[in-house]
Amino acid sequence: MKKAIALLLAVMLTACLFAGCNNTTSSSDPKAPTSDTSNGQTSTPASEPVDEAISERVELRLFAIDNSPNDEKLSEEFWEILNGILLDRLNCTIKYEYVEGNDPTGQYEMALASNQDYDLMHASAGFNYTSVAARGAFMDITDLLPTYAPDLYNLVTPERWEEAKVNGRIYGVPNLGKLYTSHCFMYREDLRKKYNCEPITDLDTMGAYLQAIVDNEPGLIPTDDQAGPLFRRAFQYTNNYALLDNSMNFVIDPTDPRKVLNAYEQPDYLEYLKLAKEWFDNGYWTSNVLSSKEWGVNSVINGKAAASFTQQFPWYAWHPNYIESNNPGWEIKYFQFISLSDDAFIAAKPATENMLAVAQNAKNPERALMVLNLIQTDEELWRLCTYGLEGKNYELTEDGKIDTTKFGDDARFNYFPVDLITNANFELTPVDQWDEYDELYDVILDHAQDTYPLNAFAPNTTGAIEPLYTAINQIRVEYAYPLQAGMIDDVEAGYEDLIKRLNDAGIEEVRLELERQVNEYLDNIGYKG
Repeated sequence: MKKAIALLLAVMLTACLFAGCNNTTSSSDPKAPTSDTSNGQTSTPASEPVDEAISERVELRLFAIDNSPNDEKLSEEFWEILNGILLDRLNCTIKYEYVEGNDPTGQYEMALASNQDYDLMHASAGFNYTSVAARGAFMDITDLLPTYAPDLYNLVTPERWEEAKVNGRIYGVPNLGKLYTSHCFMYREDLRKKYNCEPITDLDTMGAYLQAIVDNEPGLIPTDDQAGPLFRRAFQYTNNYALLDNSMNFVIDPTDPRKVLNAYEQPDYLEYLKLAKEWFDNGYWTSNVLSSKEWGVNSVINGKAAASFTQQFPWYAWHPNYIESNNPGWEIKYFQFISLSDDAFIAAKPATENMLAVAQNAKNPERALMVLNLIQTDEELWRLCTYGLEGKNYELTEDGKIDTTKFGDDARFNYFPVDLITNANFELTPVDQWDEYDELYDVILDHAQDTYPLNAFAPNTTGAIEPLYTAINQIRVEYAYPLQAGMIDDVEAGYEDLIKRLNDAGIEEVRLELERQVNEYLDNIGYKG
């Protein structure tokens, strides 16, 4: 009944949009990301600068980290159609420059170092948006947005714009929707059943499953992830921490957000190092875990591994059906790490999770924002950029769902960086949506907190603490990672050495500075806790 009601409302919404209704209406599906609505700002830009901005035909350069097209011919056809529309409406075209590989962060840094004149560029917290913007790699678009992207400017909420700011200025355009992401243990349910393992509900049953793989499947690696991710996921969620920095040097107890905690000195840290040592000795991952660049999920997909600690839901909710359709007899399951604790904390991803920015040297920033404004707010164009070509990449069912099952893997659309233009109002439900999607999303909603006051906070690790923070991260890679991967024989001695090195490097000085920043931020937003 819940799905039927959501579907009916979605169809009504679509009809409304095509009838010319305001497209700021939020999605009625409780499982969909929460769509941003009008921010209350009324900006009516003069038409003269907009008209003048499109008088000259230009080619925009779009850069994103993404996979190469599954079908080159279909990709060429897509770009011909999209560029035809853009040429007609905004007198421009796009040249899409994608980069793929096993080292996306390194490749992204190389692109930044080259000082290319990208008009639209992938930007995200994962690629250190805040520090990249602070060092001047992105253009300040604060004053351009009301004129050249007025619809987006009004659709994104003030809170989301605040999250996108660096030193009070905007350098990236957020998606039109909030996203919750749950980290999961992905595994072969068919193998769990085959070896009569208990259903996976905690770390003990997880370990029993991996032991069954070691004992019975000599040609299969239990897990093939990099850098010992079991520790990062299990430690974070069983202790209900929110991460302060991406490196997980510092964490926050959401019930006391004014206190910055040194993650390495938390009570259970050593216990998890001991668990990692036990699991490594049992053979649950290989000795190249620290040098591997592999995303462990790919190893499951390719039949190389039986599980991965690095799956993400709902981003990859399509994986189970995809894998099972290509491997008859397989059954894929996800165990969410937030299920390890009733009090596990999960916050909506910040606006900086996936954005598009304008490079500092961009030649056509105004046109770039106009294109982004058009794609994000025009349903037909957004559908083209998100789902591809109707009849070649997908079909629509009579009840308004999207069906890609008839077109094969090569026709699966990946010609445009769709994660950077999400709009929950326009999303369609896949006809083959995983039958466990609703149940897993309900688990997320049970733990989700929209009111976490530090969701928009970004630590500033430049200035006086920059060399200290750099040293801490070097120690983390050289000494903490081997411990977290279970590769140090004497765990307690290794832990004591790690703590000494971190203290000598100035971790307490960094912690105090970040705590000062946190409290200053909370005071500025009027937080009373």
